[in-house]
Amino acid sequence: MSPLRGETLLLNRKGNWKMIRRKKILRLASALVALLLVLPLIASCADFGGGKETDTDTEAPAEVRYLIKDGEALFSIIRSSYCSDAVASATTAVFKTIRDKTGVRPDYSEDLISKDRTDNEDFEILVGSTNRKESVAKLAELTTKDWYVGPYGSKILVIGGDDASTLKAIARFSEIVGANIAAMGEDGDLVLGDLGTEYLYRHEYPSAEISVGGKKISGYTIYYGSDKYAKEIAENIAAKITDTCGAVLKVSRCPTSKDKIGEDCIIVGKTVADRSVELTASFGYAEKIPYALSCEGGRLYLCGFEWGLYAAAEKLFDDFLDAGKDIPDGYYDSAALAGSPSVPLTTGCDIRVMTNNVWKCDNNQPAWKELGYDCSAKTRAEGFIIVYVAFKPDIINLQEMSQTMLSYIKSGLKAAGLNYRAVCYAPGEPDDTPLLYNADVLELKTSGHHVYTYGNNGNTKSYTWGLFVHKETGTQFLNLSTHLWWKSESVEPGSNESRLRQAKEITALADKLVEKYSCPMIISGDLNCNINSTAIAELKNGGFEDCYDLASSKDNTRGHHACSASGFSTELYEGAYSSAIDHMFIRNKGVWSVSVFRQPVCSFYWQLTDHIPVYSDIAFNLP
Repeated sequence: MSPLRGETLLLNRKGNWKMIRRKKILRLASALVALLLVLPLIASCADFGGGKETDTDTEAPAEVRYLIKDGEALFSIIRSSYCSDAVASATTAVFKTIRDKTGVRPDYSEDLISKDRTDNEDFEILVGSTNRKESVAKLAELTTKDWYVGPYGSKILVIGGDDASTLKAIARFSEIVGANIAAMGEDGDLVLGDLGTEYLYRHEYPSAEISVGGKKISGYTIYYGSDKYAKEIAENIAAKITDTCGAVLKVSRCPTSKDKIGEDCIIVGKTVADRSVELTASFGYAEKIPYALSCEGGRLYLCGFEWGLYAAAEKLFDDFLDAGKDIPDGYYDSAALAGSPSVPLTTGCDIRVMTNNVWKCDNNQPAWKELGYDCSAKTRAEGFIIVYVAFKPDIINLQEMSQTMLSYIKSGLKAAGLNYRAVCYAPGEPDDTPLLYNADVLELKTSGHHVYTYGNNGNTKSYTWGLFVHKETGTQFLNLSTHLWWKSESVEPGSNESRLRQAKEITALADKLVEKYSCPMIISGDLNCNINSTAIAELKNGGFEDCYDLASSKDNTRGHHACSASGFSTELYEGAYSSAIDHMFIRNKGVWSVSVFRQPVCSFYWQLTDHIPVYSDIAFNLP
């Protein structure tokens, strides 16, 4: 088993090996299962992490202790009833390996038993943070990323400070058990072997402790305010602090009474705290998404207009947490950003795909002039550029995109230092559904375009597709942007049939492309119909799944508001996603997973278009 980066192995509290790499929980679980399949081939644990195990000065036991003797298991395996699915699966895999390789079935159960059983002297192998007193005591000695395998009283403990660390402990435990099974004699007895030795991993944190205004951060609470992304950012800060110094901070919504906010806290976003109110009072679109980071009286404040809150968090990470530096009292930093700060890709995901109908209107309209606004393509492009720089989608599927607007947006993204390229068949032929893709992330292999010959107005209804390769992983996939016929059935009978026919064209194309290239396919756009329509039923019957349904975290709005030649509103139309008309679907044979489905709204967006952008963060789930 390979050691893991950022940790130190303490074998019987002696010897040091640098850790090589860190694995994600699910990938580690998969690797563990693969390891268990070859346990009989493991003959020795002597070589561990590139260094030889040295004399540990461990006193030999007075007598041999058996796991299995005379065909009977002398131990039981107990795991926590509240552990993650990954830990449960890994523990079950260990149990099955012992059962299948020895022919003896040990008792295996969860720890939810009567209280008088939590304190016993039975020979138990305790996996994870069980309710046994031994597990509780050892867990108190570990930081989040530490783990331990070894004896504790009458028990053998396999435990980590969190699920990821526990999986590492299980992997080490399975290696030891595999070696012991490989060394079994003809009598079938299985001795305790190296399970009588302590294996303790201590994570090497970049910093021993971080202070805020002279106070240790380990005693702090993180409060988040009313901003849309405040909770997510607060949780990211808590995770970063744990990675930096091992401190585990509580994250909770900020109290609505100032008197109930403690002094030792980090405050994220808009809250009732006086300093928070002061910092956010002057924020607005004119300042191009400013942010502020301030430490005052031992409290740390992060504030920002719209996505500017992410910039404050990035400042905290870059200048302090990543560097392992203390945050001095009186610190203050604020900036008026030339563009929007980045909203990071969800952890564990590989690509972000967005769809956005931008409203085809190149020139300012009389009604807008009277209101004192400008809806020209040049003016509105500035807002779209801020959105795209903020979210940095790897693909942007566009609808109602004029060549004038596309030119402004491409120039703005280039000025922001981003390498976006267009898949667009105009001006050679009408193409209001082009794609923009990040050429630093994706390579375009081939593409195609089609204008619907019916249910069309001004040639705005079409589809454009591309075959892409994800440069980092080599993953190949198809992506299609489309815009279906727009009128309702009540306004123009036959409209539903037009959309259904257009959807059938897409599924027929998908069948051909997926068969030819043997890869997943994403389609998204303004479908001008809700999830109960015949057009969407056709897509689902064609093997496409709704990203909204697949996402583990999602926004649930209609995603549509009034914005036209006569003016704009600052409120969404009533309704949930069930009445939305902007959609995203995946045909992937269950291989990919969708982490989030977002419909981001900010105050300046109302005057850009009537469609809120939609994006999904997608994981390839590579083996």
